[in-house]
Amino acid sequence: MNNDLQVINDVIRNYLKLHVSTKLTLKTTFAELNTDSIDMVEIVMKLEDKFDIAINDDMLLNVKTIEDIQNVVNKIKMKGNI
Repeated sequence: MNNDLQVINDVIRNYLKLHVSTKLTLKTTFAELNTDSIDMVEIVMKLEDKFDIAINDDMLLNVKTIEDIQNVVNKIKMKGNI
């Protein structure tokens, strides 16, 4: 697992207070984790802090999985916005 993915998983796991046995994969959906829109806002804010980036709301419209949020983070980092 790459470092960014580990950070993303840690943020999600800690914010949602997931049990250590809860498996998170790239294909894990936020619906499976029972996240609501407030949870997503909080998770995104924590990711912005961790990666020192700004995530535009438009980039989140189609985020459904952990892989989707990882792709958003990577896209921003590649643009040099960190």
